[in-house]
Amino acid sequence: MTQQEKIAQRLAEAREAAGKTQADAAKYLGVTYQAISNWERAYSKIDSVSLLKLLSFYDVNVYDFMESCDFVVMNRSDGSDYWLSEDAREVADAYSLLPSLSEKNMVRKALGLPPVGEGAAPAPVPSRIIPLLGTSAAAGPGEFDTGLPWLNYDVPADSRADFAVKISGDSMEPVLHDGDVALCREKGPEPGDVAVVMVNGSLVVKQFIPDCYGNIYLRSLNRGRKDADIDIMADGNNTVAVYGIVDLKRRPPLVDQ
Repeated sequence: MTQQEKIAQRLAEAREAAGKTQADAAKYLGVTYQAISNWERAYSKIDSVSLLKLLSFYDVNVYDFMESCDFVVMNRSDGSDYWLSEDAREVADAYSLLPSLSEKNMVRKALGLPPVGEGAAPAPVPSRIIPLLGTSAAAGPGEFDTGLPWLNYDVPADSRADFAVKISGDSMEPVLHDGDVALCREKGPEPGDVAVVMVNGSLVVKQFIPDCYGNIYLRSLNRGRKDADIDIMADGNNTVAVYGIVDLKRRPPLVDQ
C-alpha cells in the first residue's frame, strides 16, 4: 500500500469514526462531494490545508493520524516540526551514502539548498518563531475560521511582529496582495490602521475606521472592492474580536467612504 493509499484509507476511517458523511465533509470544506470521494479512494492527492481542516472537523489528532500513515515527525533547530514521508526518507538515506562532498553539493544545488563544506553559505541570520494563524485572512469576503491551531513562522530576531496572517484576496491592494504573509502586532487599532478582525466567525484584514457613535467601518483599501466592506453597528448583534494590526511602515490614508 502506498503512502497516498494509507492516507486515503485513514481519512475515510476518521470520517466514519466521527459519524460524518462525505456530504458533510464536502459542505464543511466548500468542495464537491466527488473531491472527498476521490481523496478517500486515493484517486487524487489531498492538499495539506484541506487535510488539516478535515482532521480538525473529525476531531482527530494530526500527529496520531500522520504516524498511522507511516510519516515520521522531524524537529528543526528552531523548535518547529515537519513530517517526513517514506519517499523523503529514501532520498535522505541515498544522500547520506554519497561518497564525496561535491556529489552531495550537486544534490543540494538541484534542491535549491546552499552548499556545505568549503564555500558553504554564511551562518544564518538569527531568527525567532511567531505564530502564523492557521486560516487565511480574507482581503475580500471573509474566510470561515476553522479553529485550526497556530503554525510556526520564522521571522528575523529583531522583528517586532507578534503573529502573522496569510492574506487571501485583492481588496487590500496595493498595500497587501493575495498570498502575502502579513506580520502583525497585538495592539488595539487606531483610526486608519489596517486591523486583523474576526467578524461573526470570518477573519478579515481591513482598514479600521470607528465613529463617535461606537460604530466600526472595516474598509477595503482597493475601492474597486467595496463589496468587501463591512459595517459593524453598535446596536447590532455581531460577534467581533480584534486580534491586532498589520505592522506597516506607515498608516494608509483613510479611504473615501
